[in-house]
Amino acid sequence: AFSSKMSDSEFLKKMLRAVLQSSKTGVPVNKLQSEYRSLCGEFIPLRKLGFSKLEDYLQSIPSVVKLENRMGELRCFAAVCEETAHIAELVARQRSSKKSGHSQVVNCKMRYKPFNPYMLN
Repeated sequence: AFSSKMSDSEFLKKMLRAVLQSSKTGVPVNKLQSEYRSLCGEFIPLRKLGFSKLEDYLQSIPSVVKLENRMGELRCFAAVCEETAHIAELVARQRSSKKSGHSQVVNCKMRYKPFNPYMLN
C-alpha cells in the first residue's frame, strides 16, 4: 500500500503536467499557483511537500517541470520525457481512430449477440 503522501505527490505531478502541457509558451512561475488552482480547485500544497518556495519544489521535479528564463521572467514548461511523448502519441492515435468510426462497428456487433435466437432457446 502506498502512503497517502506518495499518491498525493504523484497526483500533483500529473495535474502540474496537465497545466503545463496546455500552455505552449510556458506558464510564468508567479502564475503557476493560480493556473493550478483553476484546474484543481486548490493551491499546490508546498508545506505538505516540505517546501517553502514554489521554485524549490519545481526544481525538485525535473521529470515534470523544466524552468527557463525568458525575457527576464522565469517560466515553467512541461518536461517532455519519453514516457509522456509516448502517451501523447497513443492519445493522438486513439483520437484519429475514433474519427474513422471503427470502434462503433465493434460496439454494434457486441450489442447484437444477446439477441441471438439460438441463445434464447
